[in-house]
Amino acid sequence: MERPSCELAPGPLFRVWLCGPFCLERRQGSSYAPLPVSAWGGSAYPRQLLKALLCCPGRQAHRERLLAWLWPDAEAEQAASALHTATTKLRKVLQLPERSSLLESLNEGKGYRLPGQAVLWVDAEAALQLLQQAEASQRSGDRTAAARQLEEAVRYWRRGTFLEGEEGEWVLARRATQERAFYRARWWLSELYEQQGKWPEAEAVLTELWEEDPTDGEVVVRLVAGLQRQGRRQEARRCSRQWRELLARCGEPLDEQSAQAIEQLLQASEPTAGQPSPGPRAADPLAGFLSGSAQGILEVNTLHWSTATDRQRRQLLQTTLEGLGLLALPGIGSTSLFEEHVHALNEELFQVLDSMLQKAWSLFYYHMASTNLQPIVQGLLQAGQLLLQQARSNILRQRASAFLSGVFLLTGRIALDQTGVSLAVHAYQEALSYARDATSAPLESLVVARIGGDLHEHHPQKALSLLSEARRLYSSTSAQLDQKLHAWIALHEAEAYARLQQKQRCLTALGQAESLDLHEAADPFWTAVDPALLWGFKGACLLTLDEPALAAEALERAKQLAAPSRRQQAIFSIDLALARAYQGEIDMACAAGEEALLLLLETRSSRGLIRLQQLLPVLSHWSGEACVQRWWSTWREGAALLGHLG
Repeated sequence: MERPSCELAPGPLFRVWLCGPFCLERRQGSSYAPLPVSAWGGSAYPRQLLKALLCCPGRQAHRERLLAWLWPDAEAEQAASALHTATTKLRKVLQLPERSSLLESLNEGKGYRLPGQAVLWVDAEAALQLLQQAEASQRSGDRTAAARQLEEAVRYWRRGTFLEGEEGEWVLARRATQERAFYRARWWLSELYEQQGKWPEAEAVLTELWEEDPTDGEVVVRLVAGLQRQGRRQEARRCSRQWRELLARCGEPLDEQSAQAIEQLLQASEPTAGQPSPGPRAADPLAGFLSGSAQGILEVNTLHWSTATDRQRRQLLQTTLEGLGLLALPGIGSTSLFEEHVHALNEELFQVLDSMLQKAWSLFYYHMASTNLQPIVQGLLQAGQLLLQQARSNILRQRASAFLSGVFLLTGRIALDQTGVSLAVHAYQEALSYARDATSAPLESLVVARIGGDLHEHHPQKALSLLSEARRLYSSTSAQLDQKLHAWIALHEAEAYARLQQKQRCLTALGQAESLDLHEAADPFWTAVDPALLWGFKGACLLTLDEPALAAEALERAKQLAAPSRRQQAIFSIDLALARAYQGEIDMACAAGEEALLLLLETRSSRGLIRLQQLLPVLSHWSGEACVQRWWSTWREGAALLGHLG
């Protein structure tokens, strides 16, 4: 489970994660290790009591209040017995060597209290404290520090819903407080990003807010204003139109004040007589990520497809793609690909480009470091932008938009691999816009599924909602759901259910994926789903469900089947190392961890390195073992090479 990094004072003896999946960690030397499920004594009552006390002012509550909150429908004797069980087991969980438990009794057992952040650290309270620190930094004029503090607070909240799965009266008010603070922090952070000229980051935060509440007119006003300032007028208009369509679909009234503000922004950007018309959408909306000597090769305004000769058309496309290094790369293509089809902007030409895009996805999954793929993606983006501008019919414009949607999906996936979450959100939003321009429900379904599975993997409820929407979009076409996309959605649903500790639903989703034919070579939606991935997801889910022995069996099977894919092998090895470590099989855990690190160095995956970092606190229990010391040395060297010291 990935968690935000945090710097703690020497004091905290336990860490409690209330945002997203609940987890209690005990301090072990300089690191923390999660308490196993067995530590709770086979009862849910002590966890409930801990959660309830952490929701109370001052972390204390009277006995009567706890009984009314936690067991409102039970008989008095049964409720008292349940509270006795909860307090007894929680005291044992929070017991310290040669010291009393952190759970204190008040007034001869009439109430209970827990210590504060200095001893019992809680993520949600740390986030609120960071918000207060950001306010102090802002007052002192240090906006950089304020942005950094807000980013850290937002990372905590992004783990998931506060005490997800709990619906008692005792949690609702505290959850509302956390949700308001989370919204406020992101709104403020987006403003700071705008002031610093960080437009992609600001847009990503505002887009996240809009996804959570599509009716929020104030967010849409901010989005439209930001797009206008960047000269992306068509996207600003599309954003306004989509907001109105969503309101109509939800049966919500139009926010007149927001609507007027948006209209004024759009009208203010209209060209007056004598002014040039708005130019095309920028060929490189992810400035800084896809950059290099190839930028600026396309001068699309100097030559129009409809008036160019065959030779000029061929020269324009080939010069662009060759200049970006596309045609010289093994497995991508050659100049001869264009000899037959470049004379006309037609379906055949798009088929050639689609083939190149499919090969680029294959390079990402199986052969190439993600950092080396950036020139390829840059070339495909510029080629797609060129074709979109020169398209003279709706059919060709839709075809070019569909192609660009696929390229932006790959762009986002590469950004995620390098932990560029803000850039990934931006790219996926672009992919969704182009999919809608293409009026392709299957393609829109794919992008929505990717947003749910890739961007919200640590927000299981949100992921499940988006994956369900993806199924609905695809079914609206009356077409049978592509087998591999169907399996991809089912696997990510299983992962979300595992994070929610809903074991039966998780296994049902895995069974659904297993029942599909995954041996078909065609993969029109670039999922890379195969039997190896299925076993890998199964192992990861079992690991999340605290079944490391079964997880290890599944992951060993996945590694056997995933021989061609270095990227898959790396992820499977990471999860296998964790499964072995949780069982105390330290030699095998270290071996799998070293193998994973070597594979990550090949694929240059920073995201994978962060995943592997979860192994560090687990192995700290065996720091005296030779294999662990060897692992620490290998880890430091590998992390330094990837520029990520954990």
